[in-house]
Amino acid sequence: MVLEGPAANVLSEVELLHSLGLHPPETAEIFSKMSLRGKPYPLDVDGAAELFPSIIKVTHPLAAGLEQGEPAVELEDVWFAYEPGQWVLNGINIKVMKGEMMALIGQNGSGKTTLAQIVAGILRPARGIVRVFGKDVTRQAVMVRGREVGYIFQNPDYQIFSNTVRDEIAYGLRAAGMSEYEVEKQVNTVSEMVGLKDLLDEDPFFLSKAERQRTAVASILALNPRVIILDEPTTGLSPGETTALMETVNKLNRAGTTIITITHDMWVVTKYCSRVVLMADGKIVMDGPTRQIFSNIRELEKYDIEVPQVVKLSNKLFGQTFLTVDEFVENVKIR
Repeated sequence: MVLEGPAANVLSEVELLHSLGLHPPETAEIFSKMSLRGKPYPLDVDGAAELFPSIIKVTHPLAAGLEQGEPAVELEDVWFAYEPGQWVLNGINIKVMKGEMMALIGQNGSGKTTLAQIVAGILRPARGIVRVFGKDVTRQAVMVRGREVGYIFQNPDYQIFSNTVRDEIAYGLRAAGMSEYEVEKQVNTVSEMVGLKDLLDEDPFFLSKAERQRTAVASILALNPRVIILDEPTTGLSPGETTALMETVNKLNRAGTTIITITHDMWVVTKYCSRVVLMADGKIVMDGPTRQIFSNIRELEKYDIEVPQVVKLSNKLFGQTFLTVDEFVENVKIR
């Protein structure tokens, strides 16, 4: 046992919580980083707004636009049904631009995973066209599509089948005909990137959920696809494990890989994704830059999206949207 006491006291220990890989309330983190008052800090938006100093100076972060240029993925009038006549996707039209990091959000059953699996070639649309880097791949076999589009399942146990982490990462490389020298070189590079270098000879099924997830990610990264889809990759991970995984994904995106991630963790979306697509009932109901989408708090809440505290607090206090705690602290000054 590390700490015990009233919730307000324990959750105000921001630095300790971070050191343990936990995610303290964003209101407490803001008050801690800005040294606004003594502990305990407010844990909810209304309490933070009431205690926040009235004399402040606020600067406006630059608005980020959407990526321009070549589409990496394009869906044109795509329809899909698991049962005849019961449409899960209803005429989807969307472009994901090269180098973009896009979040697909929405409640269970909204069509997110179905759309992602159509992009990956796991499912084929009933009608419509799928293009990857300008090429029509609508009827392309999933094994061929996998050279361009890597898909990481929510549950890594659906992907993993080898007896060692090393063999799991190497499988796709060997299947592609790569020499053992090149396979070993790529396995070492990727395993170091995702923090698995010391676990290469372990049986992945005896690893933690986070380590199995990283193994699944590594097996896809080894193939160096130009598009990576992550289907709820943070499910079952602690905030610290989530951050470690998303930092790796963020590095890949900065290096040019196009990322599509499905997640229910809105703090992941606001911290890492430049674009947000909200789905409901098999349709796209919102699509735009992350700051623009999260400025529409009431609209998001209609679809049961839990907006991060920092977004609510910045809107309540200043009528504008800060996406992360660091952004809030950098742009709000006490005179």
